[in-house]
Amino acid sequence: MDRLKLLELINIGENEEIEFKESVDITEAGKRNMANEMASFSNTKGGHIILGVNDTGEIVGVEDIKGLEERMMNIASDKLYPPIQLIFSSIKVEDKNVAVIKIPQGINKPYEPAYIRRGSTKRKATREELRRLYQEGGLIEFDRTKIHGSNLEDLDFDKIENYLLMITGKRFEDLDISRERLLENKEIAVYNEGGYQVTIAGMLVFGKTPGQYLPQSEIKLVRFKGTDVGGDIIDRKEIEGDLPFMIDYTIGFIKRHTNLGARIEGIKRIDIPEYLDAVIREAIINAVVHRDYSLRNANISVFIFDDRLEIRSPGRLPNSVSLEKLPLGDHHPRNRLLFLFLESMGYGERIGTGIPRMIKRCKENAYPKPKFEEKGEEFWISLYPK
Repeated sequence: MDRLKLLELINIGENEEIEFKESVDITEAGKRNMANEMASFSNTKGGHIILGVNDTGEIVGVEDIKGLEERMMNIASDKLYPPIQLIFSSIKVEDKNVAVIKIPQGINKPYEPAYIRRGSTKRKATREELRRLYQEGGLIEFDRTKIHGSNLEDLDFDKIENYLLMITGKRFEDLDISRERLLENKEIAVYNEGGYQVTIAGMLVFGKTPGQYLPQSEIKLVRFKGTDVGGDIIDRKEIEGDLPFMIDYTIGFIKRHTNLGARIEGIKRIDIPEYLDAVIREAIINAVVHRDYSLRNANISVFIFDDRLEIRSPGRLPNSVSLEKLPLGDHHPRNRLLFLFLESMGYGERIGTGIPRMIKRCKENAYPKPKFEEKGEEFWISLYPK
């Protein structure tokens, strides 16, 4: 890191990715606190710890840079599990030494001690947040977990048989195994001491009333008058049901509330939709497949404004995926089983190709490029009319 980049970070001030420390505490308690700071960055987005700058952004400097680097490396390797790889830089500003510790977002979450960054502070991860860290680290797949209290009566076997016909051309009666064994093999349900329980992916795709167990699966649809959420509401729906139904209903709602233009080429009228159908479809499928279903009080929201269409999906980007990498393809789906079910039913193609296809289709048809953002605990896709 160079001096200009350091001054730029100091000018930004403390936030979720920047922490100032005026001095370094070399006591055992101080080392534990520094380990907590490092873990909080690795468990969140990564960032920088800047040593020798006080809370107001004033440069005060630190001593013994060489010894300081060794101590920081030892903390990263000895007091965190798994150890992290940090980058240590020393920059001289106004004859004062400033140390910058760059910590990448971890790919082996959670890092213990299990702290996370929220705003400009660190705090212990809650039980729900810790579960999400295990999910991001690939240690558990939330959509494969069973739903306590559920049973096979919660499944719509007509939906399952239709799915079976799609992928095998056979009905239940044509198989050499029992229905229960089929459900286990497909991970629609799992068996434990109390009987069969439905998996989250199984409930979302094949459940009779998924919202009974997973109220967070509901989708909110709103058509606003104007260009912000403060405008009058023209139409509003809150829908629940299995994901194939909700995907189709959402696409229909959007088409009902967007315009169809036209141009004349020779003697022919060429219809020009406000938004490309294929791009809308990709955006909605992306939202339901990649959202974080462990966020219990959060729903997908689809907002239609006069000048744009927004799809807001609960959950940050999956582990090791960044906004910069999205146009290249996301090969780390959060809900792999759910994706496989929907892909087999025609809702999506090869993993990781959805967003690149959206961008490509907009470019080929002279539509504005979609906008992708992380805002708080949500991922937003914004589409713009031609």
